[in-house]
Amino acid sequence: AAVRWIHGARTGNVAGTLPGASREEILFVAHADTKYNTPGANDNAASMICLLLLAQAMPAARPRRTVTFLATAAEERGYQGAKHYAAVRREKGTLGDIKVCINLDSLTYGPNLQIATRDEALARMILDVHRDLGLQSKPKVLHQDDTMDSAPFLAAGARTAARTLILRILC
Repeated sequence: AAVRWIHGARTGNVAGTLPGASREEILFVAHADTKYNTPGANDNAASMICLLLLAQAMPAARPRRTVTFLATAAEERGYQGAKHYAAVRREKGTLGDIKVCINLDSLTYGPNLQIATRDEALARMILDVHRDLGLQSKPKVLHQDDTMDSAPFLAAGARTAARTLILRILC
């Protein structure tokens, strides 16, 4: 197949928000694109499915915090969709409302989940959920910041984690 990038081509993100009782926001993000000739189901169709299932499973009752589900475009081209979404939120003055960003990427990779975060408390919470559910895999915390789609939100002060257990458990 002939594959080429078209400079300046337009694409778009898809976002859905459940307003909460507070403006504090939890952002779940997964990218909708993939690289040609890669296992697209792993990177990133399976994570997109988890994102949609989580959104569908949210209770009808108003959550305590606002919850947003974001499917980004052009993650494979320098996280352009996430950067654009963060810029739009900055312009609206709402970027600081995002307190936690959970980036779902390659959730089906390997037998054990990898959690990329420097936030020890967030990592402990994810590991506690894993333990409490009695899951048999052995998640690994990669004590590093996520350099993917959650990076623009980390830069704005949100707590971030990538490839997280929370969605894998729910899906």
